[in-house]
Amino acid sequence: MSELTAVNRTRGPLLTIWLILMALANAWTVYQYITIIEDFVSHSDPLFTGTLQWALPLLVVLAAANLVAVVLLWLWRKIGLYIFAATSAVALVINLILGVPLLTSLIGLIGLAILWALLRPRWEYFR
Repeated sequence: MSELTAVNRTRGPLLTIWLILMALANAWTVYQYITIIEDFVSHSDPLFTGTLQWALPLLVVLAAANLVAVVLLWLWRKIGLYIFAATSAVALVINLILGVPLLTSLIGLIGLAILWALLRPRWEYFR
């Protein structure tokens, strides 16, 4: 990549705001899932068996991976989008396994669609 391209690439206000919102939302999601897991464990909740025992910790890992993806996108790395797409697909499957209705589960892909729409005009700047 030439020096000129590196100097001229700009995120723009919408992409900047969206990346910040994604970082905040995923940080909040990590906190919320950890709080839920702690609550289940501390109360020895009988609902915290089977699927929930692996699904909730995995959702924490996915939200943390999304934080890494946002940082990579901020640093102009294509892999950030690939990570975000992969975590979105896995989260969709987990939600369906947990019994979340299909339409509700698909709503989770709206963030990915918005991200792609904001990245697409600047995709040439990503490495």
